[in-house]
Amino acid sequence: MAKSNWFYKAEETRQGPFSEKEIRNLIEEKIISPDTVLCDAKNNCYLAVRTEFSAYFPQQELTAISAVAVSGVWIWVLIAIPIFADLLNFAVYFAGKMPSRTAMLPLIAILVAMDGTVLQKAGFQPVKNALGYAVLFYPAYLFKRSRRLARKQTLFALSLLMFLFPVATSFVCPLLDKKDIEPLGVQIVNQILLPLHPETTVECTRVTLERRLPWAKFDVTAHLSDGRTMELLLEQSWNTLQPKTIHLPEDLGSIFIMKKFKGIQKP
Repeated sequence: MAKSNWFYKAEETRQGPFSEKEIRNLIEEKIISPDTVLCDAKNNCYLAVRTEFSAYFPQQELTAISAVAVSGVWIWVLIAIPIFADLLNFAVYFAGKMPSRTAMLPLIAILVAMDGTVLQKAGFQPVKNALGYAVLFYPAYLFKRSRRLARKQTLFALSLLMFLFPVATSFVCPLLDKKDIEPLGVQIVNQILLPLHPETTVECTRVTLERRLPWAKFDVTAHLSDGRTMELLLEQSWNTLQPKTIHLPEDLGSIFIMKKFKGIQKP
């Protein structure tokens, strides 16, 4: 006697159990389609097209179901998390607050929860420990997800590239450290001040690195010889340091001078 180990879901109602032969008959009768959810005796549920019964569906039906949407906008946002994190950090910085490397964790958790819901509705088992994978190393979640969907690791490869790109560029062009940034910053400020007021005796005596920002940018404070200070945002391009934004004292001239300034190269 054939074992009845299979169930299928119809309008959120579980039907069965059925033997393998009965499932094949239901496929022939068009009661079970490629996107019907089938569950085995251990309650592992999959789309019918993802089971051993896929061979009993016409090829045109298989082609149609392959387009089932389990990769929406949320997945591409998850892949691009490093970019969104940097944009958020800049927004926080320009709002006058300290950027945080953990600011994206709530968004990652929401995206992974959304993805798990979509996978379940499509008949796939969600990735186990999904939140842990996503928070600790989100490309690992996409790797597990692709394996669960029996798909190529394209999304994982893209996410890994996005994740590792800043690390790789830091090896190719290491970020300047404090002992380089501060003396170069003094030269930058003095080269900006001199054309503005050649007759002035005001000069930059030292520069203090306040914080490092994403995309090789540095928030610094310039200390002038008359006791005043200037705020600058410096940017590293390979081994050259140049001003990105600068807040000059009102009597020292225009901020637009920075557009003509090419920066100073590390010796």
